[in-house]
Amino acid sequence: MKKFLALVSLISLTLHCGGSGGEKITDPNKNTDSQLAGNVSGTLSRANSPYHVVGNIVVDSGSNLTIEPGVKLFFDDSTHFEINGGLSAIGESFAPIIFTSFENNWRGLRVINSSQTIELHFTTIENVFIGESDTTDFGAIGVLASSVLIQNSIIRQNSTASGGGLSVIDARATIKNSIFTHNKALNFGGAILAINSSMDIINNTFFKNDCLNFGGGLVMIDVLTSNIQNNIFHQNTSQAGDSRIAIVSGDSANYSIQYNFMGFGILNPKFISDDDLHLQTVSPAIDKGNPNAEFNDVDGSRNDQGAYGGPLGNF
Repeated sequence: MKKFLALVSLISLTLHCGGSGGEKITDPNKNTDSQLAGNVSGTLSRANSPYHVVGNIVVDSGSNLTIEPGVKLFFDDSTHFEINGGLSAIGESFAPIIFTSFENNWRGLRVINSSQTIELHFTTIENVFIGESDTTDFGAIGVLASSVLIQNSIIRQNSTASGGGLSVIDARATIKNSIFTHNKALNFGGAILAINSSMDIINNTFFKNDCLNFGGGLVMIDVLTSNIQNNIFHQNTSQAGDSRIAIVSGDSANYSIQYNFMGFGILNPKFISDDDLHLQTVSPAIDKGNPNAEFNDVDGSRNDQGAYGGPLGNF
């Protein structure tokens, strides 16, 4: 952590990171019938959705919260969701759980000192903005001294000082079959910043994330045991460092990086479109992931790189 803070101190305070990554994603079907603020526990039901979060919400260390598939939470400006206890947000492919802003921006999810594994499946996290003056909150999803499992999820259109989509500090994260797109950071990691953490990052797509300073995709500092494979990194940008995967420090014997699509220049994974990141039939990322059978696609063929490959890729 000291190395990270020292790196941050070298960055000019005149740098600015614009907006939250593009045009806001909005939902015209908002209502204010179900309002939330303060401590939350139990179940947020789809029947009472959407929810309007009018103040910070917190899952206390002794509590658990379950969010049903199809629930939408609209957060007021400057509000956030803090999890010190347990959270099970398990959506479905046809009924994802949406965390988004009510009007402009909000301040994201904070997982802090939780003794449980926080689960986010088939969720969308979008429209988070945390300004450059904030030196305590990183990432649209910020994980500190906790464990998180993220799969089949979309993290998009977020802007923070560091770790535009996700920050993982002194923590453990497993991220599978998820999409990080159009996230922005000022300092480190347009999509993800990991410090002194263990990571499994398997079959994800990192597309058009940006950092004004160092590392447009994934940045790892003081890497612990980590496994990075079968991902696609495409059109991520940064002023310095590798715009795909940037390792600042850590023993290379502790981590494995393999079978990723890391194309530069004209090399292209050939998505269906910028809005549909499934692969075309002529994609060079098809059948290029880890050939071990445990990574096979749903149809039993060799792993396709990216979010739609592997045993969890049929969504």
